[in-house]
Amino acid sequence: MSRLYLLLIPVLLAGCAPATHQALTRDYASKQEIRVDENYQSVYRRLQRNVRQCWETGLITAQMRVQSDLYSDIKEGNINVAVVGFAGVDTHLGIDIKGYSDGSTRVTSYNAMRTWNKVQPVIKAWAENRYSSCP
Repeated sequence: MSRLYLLLIPVLLAGCAPATHQALTRDYASKQEIRVDENYQSVYRRLQRNVRQCWETGLITAQMRVQSDLYSDIKEGNINVAVVGFAGVDTHLGIDIKGYSDGSTRVTSYNAMRTWNKVQPVIKAWAENRYSSCP
């Protein structure tokens, strides 16, 4: 019986989160926007490293995947944490990074479900280089 519950978890999660980063930025449980006085590439690398370390993992019937892109020509990047399984792809956390000509960076993070609200202060601390542990 317990195996049945484990198999149902990804199915139940499938209806809880948007499938794409664009959908998450329109339909989110919470959003946080901060400004950091540091180059966008440094902030991006630090966030990417910490997000991968903390959330890229395999589950029994699904995987937590981190997908990230950096566009140096427009000084932007994004990082997404998604559950990928037989029920599809559900993006649970999205982070947009935008660099400005004054050398500062805007970090906007979105989470799909209220259970991820506790992650927002950690994303802020990572972006500000004040904390590097997993939540």
